[in-house]
Amino acid sequence: MASNSSLAQCPDPFIAELSIGDNGGYLAGRWCTPYAVGDETVSCCFPCPFTDWQYADGFNKDVVPWLALVVLVLMVVSALTYICLPVSDTQRHYLTSSPLMGFIFISIAFIVPLGPSDHFCHDAITPNYWLSETTCAFTGSLLHFGVWVLVIGCLFRSVHLYLQLIWDVEPGTKFRAGALICIFGGSLGMLGIALGVSGVSYQVGNMCYISYPKSVGSFWGPLLAVAFVSFVLQAFIMGYCIRGVITRGGTARFSIFKRSDTPDSLSRAVPPRHTSRKIWRILQLQWRAIAIVFLILFYVAFVATAVLQWGNRGQFTDEQLKPWVDCLVQAKGDKKACIAEAKRIGPNSATAVAALALLASCGIWGVICTARWTMILGWYDWLYDRKDNISALLSGEYHRERARDLERVASTAYSHSPTDVTSPTTLEEVDRMYGTRAYHGPQNSFSRPGAGPGTGTATGPGTTARGRASTFTGSTVTTTISSSNTFDLKEFK
Repeated sequence: MASNSSLAQCPDPFIAELSIGDNGGYLAGRWCTPYAVGDETVSCCFPCPFTDWQYADGFNKDVVPWLALVVLVLMVVSALTYICLPVSDTQRHYLTSSPLMGFIFISIAFIVPLGPSDHFCHDAITPNYWLSETTCAFTGSLLHFGVWVLVIGCLFRSVHLYLQLIWDVEPGTKFRAGALICIFGGSLGMLGIALGVSGVSYQVGNMCYISYPKSVGSFWGPLLAVAFVSFVLQAFIMGYCIRGVITRGGTARFSIFKRSDTPDSLSRAVPPRHTSRKIWRILQLQWRAIAIVFLILFYVAFVATAVLQWGNRGQFTDEQLKPWVDCLVQAKGDKKACIAEAKRIGPNSATAVAALALLASCGIWGVICTARWTMILGWYDWLYDRKDNISALLSGEYHRERARDLERVASTAYSHSPTDVTSPTTLEEVDRMYGTRAYHGPQNSFSRPGAGPGTGTATGPGTTARGRASTFTGSTVTTTISSSNTFDLKEFK
């Protein structure tokens, strides 16, 4: 045991652990190592924050919140787009808006530290954590809640597509209610598990991340599992669609590629160019879903690798820390002289900055994967309408509808005033209005008139072709042509 008199003998820049004591803060976040001082061994600790010694002065961790601010502006614009523009322009869906909320939560969590934040350290060697600092609790909870909302939302997006395309089932209101409860309620529950088991603490920069003890079981493991399931579902959907195009087949259960069993449809060959066009169409419809699940899986794996090394003192032995500690002692605390030794501990500065930047800017991919050209056109129409309304209001004139707004232009092609409609007054007018006319069959018609007035079913030559049925009433003939050989691809709205 080292005596109190020897505790003050830790060489610069280290601080004796027992000289500080256990006064609160995140004690597991201390980076301490035994160091021989004379005949005794003293527990010497790196001054807080540890990353100031681990990385060079050019470590640009402060640029990450500003990057998150730019992303938040883009996310707000996306949210306003969904609110202001019609569904025909945005194709909005509750399973598209839910991940958007997750991106917004993540961006806000990174922006909060832009304000005054000098609470990284609880004392000279101990960082703060969620039970000792309010800002840490808020930012860490918001970040991890947003991550869970994003990942679970994308999982239900894949499940929705799976039910639509594979099982030919259209999820209804019950599925919607269950999905929203699982997305937000499940995210809240998983956040509670992460905080209760591991907690969040300051590790790099002014953001609180999941603390490393038991974090694999409480956060990273379940998160990676959900992301992987989403990826597998989406890959299966894509493979099944492409298989259906190539083989032109399907089963009774999986009905997206049902075809007619008649001999002429089975013998019909599909040109390779036609098949390639259909495959390209599938990729056009589903590239957003594929990109989102792949990016989420990549982000979770990459960020987890970096974060698990930031605060994990137990991952490195005393022998691994000894060369760096000896270098700092010999250099009298000059960290620039020992950067080479510091690179062996934890992720390098490039990996750390990349992990932070990727996490803060992940909302950009949300904008890219949901953006549509019709959104730009919709905003143009929306702004143009507001400009017309303001101009009319200032001039005191009524707003005149534009001719291209066809759905709002009243048609007068067949309008008549009540006074234009008169009843027939003579027998000649009655015969001209209600008399029987001779039927003249169209040149390309498949139907033939019946033998006399009445209602029946035509049995002429035009009705013998497969998929064609002709019915008539009086002198009116209606031809209906149907085909069972269909190919339906659904795009996730």
